[in-house]
This record gives sequence, structure tokens and C-alpha cells, in this order.
Amino acid sequence: MSRSRDLAKNTIIIFIGIICTKLLSFLLLPLYTSVLSTTEYGIADLLTTLISMLSPIISLQISQGLFRNLVECRDDCNEQKSLISTSIIFIIINSTVYYILFLMINPLIKNDYKWFLSITIIASIFSDLLLQISRGLGKNNYYSIAGVITAIFTIFYNVLFLVFLHYKVNGLLLGTLI
Repeated sequence: MSRSRDLAKNTIIIFIGIICTKLLSFLLLPLYTSVLSTTEYGIADLLTTLISMLSPIISLQISQGLFRNLVECRDDCNEQKSLISTSIIFIIINSTVYYILFLMINPLIKNDYKWFLSITIIASIFSDLLLQISRGLGKNNYYSIAGVITAIFTIFYNVLFLVFLHYKVNGLLLGTLI
């Protein structure tokens, strides 16, 4: 019975963490569409989609593998440390290689938002890694709290940059990155 209760509790906790970010996107849509033109919103949406697509490719989904392996070794602290440190080193190496490649092709890219894209991809990779570490270690509360904090700060910065400072696409992208 305890196992079923733990499963239900963890499912609810993770649901809260995930739903906050999904609900946030839905609730902020009227703000985005009222402040940004169709073209500006399209650019921001395209960049967000590119980030979502490229981050797992560049990171080779190491964070998902780490999560799976951390779940299997929850009782072995040394194995956890080894997995986490190896994954962090691997992500740092992959991110460095990615950024070197980006710097090499940078002159060929004709896009005003290329720097935002490159920095946000790396931030997304490390954010996902940290979230999966917390989940893998069974710290689902931390995972959910991070989702709620992310939602609060995203709302705050997007409203600040879009409504009060009128930064348009740059404001939306900057608010998301921060």
C-alpha cells in the first residue's frame, strides 16, 4: 500500500511541476499576442521551437540517461556522485564543442537572434540536467518547486520586458532566458 501511495504522491508532485510551465505558456499567450505583432511572435515561437529541438540533440539526452541510472542506484551514494560528475563533464564538453562550432559558423548566420539562441540552448541543457538530477535522486519536491519558481520568474520578466519596457521580441526572449 505504501508503494502505491508514494507513486500517487510523486505523480502529483511532478504533475504540479510540469503543469506550471505548460499553463504558463497558455496563460501568457494573450499578453504575447497583444504586445507583439504576428511576425514578432512567429520569430519568438520559431526560436523557442529551435531551442526545444536542438537542446536534446546537442546534449545527446544525457540528462534522461542520468535520471534513469540515478533511479537505479538511489542507495549507492558513490555511484550517484560518479554518474552526476560524469554527466556534468560530458555536458560541459558537448556544450563547448557546440559553442566552438557555433562560433565557426556564426559569420554565415544572418539572424538578429543567433546569440540568444546559442546561449539559451546551453542554459536549457544545464537546466534540464539539474532538473533530472533532482528527480533521479528522488527530490521530486525540488523538481516541482523549480517549475513553480521558473513560472513565476518568467511571468515577472515577460511582463516587465514586454509591457513596461517595450522590448518586443528581445524582451520575450530575454525574459525566457533569465
